[in-house]
Amino acid sequence: MLPAALPASQTAARARPASGQKFQPTVVVCRTAKDCQLGGHTGTNAPQVAGTTNAGASWTVEKLPSVLAALGVLACGSAHDCHATGRSSSGAPVMADTDNGGGSWSTEHLPATTRTLGDLSCGSSTDCLLLAATAGGAAEVLGTVDGGLAWKKKSEPAGAELEVISCGAGLTCQAYSKPQHGTQQLFGTTDGGRHWTAEATTSVALGPLSCGAPGTCVVVENGSEGQLLALGTHDGGQHWTAESSLDDIYLDLPAELSCGSSKDCLVSGYSAELNAYVAGTSNRGKSWELTGSPVGGVGGTVTSLACGAGEACQLLGANINGVPFLQATSNLGLTWRGETLPA
Repeated sequence: MLPAALPASQTAARARPASGQKFQPTVVVCRTAKDCQLGGHTGTNAPQVAGTTNAGASWTVEKLPSVLAALGVLACGSAHDCHATGRSSSGAPVMADTDNGGGSWSTEHLPATTRTLGDLSCGSSTDCLLLAATAGGAAEVLGTVDGGLAWKKKSEPAGAELEVISCGAGLTCQAYSKPQHGTQQLFGTTDGGRHWTAEATTSVALGPLSCGAPGTCVVVENGSEGQLLALGTHDGGQHWTAESSLDDIYLDLPAELSCGSSKDCLVSGYSAELNAYVAGTSNRGKSWELTGSPVGGVGGTVTSLACGAGEACQLLGANINGVPFLQATSNLGLTWRGETLPA
């Protein structure tokens, strides 16, 4: 089932935060159809996370460790197990986790040499990979197989610095490198980062990467004229295929991509008029269907997309005035419902 136009009644005006809203959300992540985490900051720039167990019908603000002064990346390996990167007030890296769906959060121990935290993805309740860097700027890959009790250094692909990572399940993950000499390289691991296999190379800028199942992933990039082009793999990266393109949607501005299964994904992009749109695929990117109206109205933006399972997804965005809104779908965007953001 593919997405149709967002009804006018479902735009930002309906999903506007409650009066006096102080929570400024920046990211939403979901591991199941009902269990999601919403991250952002308060009006005083303090980090804040809220969770839902009913697909966004209601949200509960959670208590983060006091040492966390700024929030980075959120990633969940199960309905109850999530991790968050960030930094302290002194700029030191901070990693926090919850194993009870946000009921409580605690800090984790990182290697003493780690200074900068980058992308993070979890394939299960225990297995995660984190892209980081040392104080000297050397890239490193950190991994945990015990839910964050210990983060240990893993191997780094020879001659490459990984930039984006996505783990479909367990220890199976795909990643790509930062641009080098005008190209970017895709890599894969099936053992949690102990070994990496070099895969496809592209000369155009890669965008979001999402693995909806082990070895089954989609990545979007700029086509020859800037239009959104989808690449897909179903064999763990042995082959990456140019699946399809959306000629009217561009990646000139940050796009969002999330796959809830091996075949169901949503992607956001922008038209030539800089209006945000969402498109969906139910065949792993072989074809996409565009929503018929801009998300959040004219001038709206998509901040984050999260598909937890199959066709169930959450969309976080803002209208032209910067007012955030949250919407949910249970049918890959065929219909949407507006939600009230937590205060």
